[in-house]
Amino acid sequence: MGLKTKENTNPLAEKGIFISKAKITKATITDGSEYTTWKPDIAVKITFDVGASFEPVDTIAGSFKKDISGEVIDWGSAFKVADFFKIALGNPDLELTEDNSIPEEWLLQIIGTEIYRLTYVYGFNADTNKGKYKPWDLYNKNPEKLIEAFHKSVAKGYPKDYNPEVLETTNVNMFTDENDLPF
Repeated sequence: MGLKTKENTNPLAEKGIFISKAKITKATITDGSEYTTWKPDIAVKITFDVGASFEPVDTIAGSFKKDISGEVIDWGSAFKVADFFKIALGNPDLELTEDNSIPEEWLLQIIGTEIYRLTYVYGFNADTNKGKYKPWDLYNKNPEKLIEAFHKSVAKGYPKDYNPEVLETTNVNMFTDENDLPF
């Protein structure tokens, strides 16, 4: 008998989008070099338990908005880091250290926190006949708000590589077991 596939029945999934409840198991400061070709001002690597046989690791990074002298004046693209900690810690009023780095206690306090994370399709792997998924760098404790935020972001052109059309010409929306799930 041949391998049988099944439809993705996750009620939080949409075409090209997969939402998973994830428990934070590890959080570390990183320079972000594995995340991007540019050097972000601030980056954190988060390991999640998503109930599968592996633990995905996301890097959340960004750079601060600075004035002409180099003084930090706003979060800039690092707002993603701020939003992550606001959600994970349940505190909208967080402050970085004097040198604008993440306080060590934040890393410890978020361990065990459950949040929702979103992965989206960005391409197709012809060798495996499966979609390529990557994590979005915004998170929420409410899955519907996460999906809503993703759709608003897509309407503004981000993430630029979101490509649900790849699912139109292939059967990459099919999963054979938990190791096929796109998170």
